[in-house]
Amino acid sequence: MCRSRNSITIIVAALLSGCGNGSGVVADVGPPSERGADLPVQDDVGPGRPDLSDDDGPISPRDIGADLEAAPLPAKCGGTAKVVLQEIATGQPDYLSLKNNGPAADLGGFSLSMMGINPVTYTFQAGTTVAASQVLYVFEYSDGQPGDVQTGDNIPFYDNLESNSVALYDTAGNLLDFVAIGKQLVAVPAGAQTTLLPWPTAYDPNKQSIQRVGDTGKCPSFNAADWAAKPITRPPTTP
Repeated sequence: MCRSRNSITIIVAALLSGCGNGSGVVADVGPPSERGADLPVQDDVGPGRPDLSDDDGPISPRDIGADLEAAPLPAKCGGTAKVVLQEIATGQPDYLSLKNNGPAADLGGFSLSMMGINPVTYTFQAGTTVAASQVLYVFEYSDGQPGDVQTGDNIPFYDNLESNSVALYDTAGNLLDFVAIGKQLVAVPAGAQTTLLPWPTAYDPNKQSIQRVGDTGKCPSFNAADWAAKPITRPPTTP
C-alpha cells in the first residue's frame, strides 16, 4: 500500500501500479522546510558581503559595508536657509565653497554628500557659521587657510574630468542645493531633477573651477546653466 506524503510529487512517467516501484521516475522535492541543502543559495554571502554579481537591483550602501558612506538622502525640500553651493574645485587640493545669501547662518549639522571616486559625507561641526553675503571654503584634509573648514579627510573629486556631484543638506535633511559635473549624472538624490554640466572644452582643473553664475535652480529641480568654468579662487599655496 502507498504511504501518503506531505510533499510535491512530480510524475515523469505514468505509473502502472504501486508507488515508485520502478515503473516510473518520481522526484520528491518536499516542502521548503524539509529540503535542507536543496534550499536555493542566498544572494548575500554574509553581513556586509553581498553577491555583487546579482541582478536583483541596485545594491544598497548598507549591503556594501560600513567603509562606504550613506547614499544621498531623498530630495526632501522645505529648508529655509539661503546657503548654496558656490564653487567646486577638483584640482589639487580638492575644495568647494558655500555662499550665504541670507542672514548669518549656523551650519552645525548641515552636511555635504560628495560623489566622485567614491561617496563621502561631511557633516559640519556645531558652531560652524557663515555670515550674511559671505563665502565659506571647505577643504580636504587640512589644506585650507585660517578660517576655512578643514575636513580632515579626502574630498573624493576626480582630477581627470570624470563625473562628480555635490548635494547640500540642512540639519532636517532638506536638500538645499545640488550640482552634477562630468560625463554622466551620479548620486542624484531620489526625487531630484537636474541637468548635467559637461566639462567645458580645454578645462584645466588646476587653474579653473566650476562656479555659480546664476540662481534659477531650486529644490527639487536644479539647472546646470547656473554654473560655468572660471579662474580658480583659491590657488594652491604650495606647488
